[in-house]
Amino acid sequence: MVCLFNRVNSQTVRTKYMTVDQKQLCAKNTTWSAFEILAVTEQSIDGAGSVINYGTPILLRNVETGVYSEQLVVKKVAKDEIVQDAVGPVSQMQKIALVLATAQNMCLSIVPSTTYGTSTPFLCFKPFSETRQLDNHMSWTIVGIEKTQIRNTSSLEVPSVRAARSHSAGFELTGANLQGIQSASLLLPNG
Repeated sequence: MVCLFNRVNSQTVRTKYMTVDQKQLCAKNTTWSAFEILAVTEQSIDGAGSVINYGTPILLRNVETGVYSEQLVVKKVAKDEIVQDAVGPVSQMQKIALVLATAQNMCLSIVPSTTYGTSTPFLCFKPFSETRQLDNHMSWTIVGIEKTQIRNTSSLEVPSVRAARSHSAGFELTGANLQGIQSASLLLPNG
């Protein structure tokens, strides 16, 4: 599973995480979602332990809602430009572009705001230039995550996490029945 985020102009305050709202992919600065990457071949869709290489057609599936993306192709990004002939497996903390499989010049993008903080959270496909140059809204950083496991020792009520917010000290969970949580685990990137 992965989490994807977009950071405009390398500014932490302008970081947005891919999530799902109203059954649509969107980007928000307060919540994130776990996505399963499913490799698409002519014969099947495979998600169980598949190695995802640059150029691989994929689907993103939100693990909580089951919402799927359109078919995308993973492209490596370096210096805000798509690396056309990149090969090898996609690595954690790598900037990537998610190119629409049916239109090789369109990337999954955040809708840029005209005024800070007023953009729509829903994602769209935007064309990139002939030189493969991308604006900041078109590239994503990929982070591998592990399923969060929570053990609640204080009651029989099941904890429900509605949101996870990142800040300098880690993640803050909000939801119902979270009192008495003894442990929670989240795999974060090394270094």
